[in-house]
Amino acid sequence: MALVSLLVLLSLRLTPILAQFTVVDLTFDLGEFTPVFPGNPPFNFTILFRGKTGGGGWYELNYFGTTEHAGTHVDAPAHYSKGSWRVHEIPASNLVGPAVVIDVSQKATDNPDYQLSVEDVQAWETTYGRIPHGAVVLVNSGRDSLYPDASLVFGTPTPENVSTFHFPGHQSRGRHIPHKETGCHRCGS
Repeated sequence: MALVSLLVLLSLRLTPILAQFTVVDLTFDLGEFTPVFPGNPPFNFTILFRGKTGGGGWYELNYFGTTEHAGTHVDAPAHYSKGSWRVHEIPASNLVGPAVVIDVSQKATDNPDYQLSVEDVQAWETTYGRIPHGAVVLVNSGRDSLYPDASLVFGTPTPENVSTFHFPGHQSRGRHIPHKETGCHRCGS
């Protein structure tokens, strides 16, 4: 009960602060058409029970299962760097911050394997100013308009064959950009 009281108190105190911000939902719905990497199980949502209980109340019980790389998700640093943080080890404070959107959608349309470059970061900063320390840097590759068509999302007519995939990203020459350049906490595309 103390936790509920604390959450209500925090909610009341944070409401005026949060009203100053715009929250943008960048997620995709998970469902039977969610693209997954070859060999991964598809998204599964199963209704286990929906109905009245013995006491007359309503109860719903569902099961869902998904691979970690389906839909909108967080890739842990350990995904590409042995010994780095796994998702549960990332401090919650690293998952929020001022948002910066670097638009490379035209470059990614021209080159489906386009990688964010230091020059892209510098061009953004020339126009908008220095990326704030701790920012959430989002790379707009334009791929969102292709979802959920697996062939379009993975940039191949054969989405069952990983070796044919083409999609833009934000890794360059083994260095994570723009983290090394700006001190942002996270970068996503």
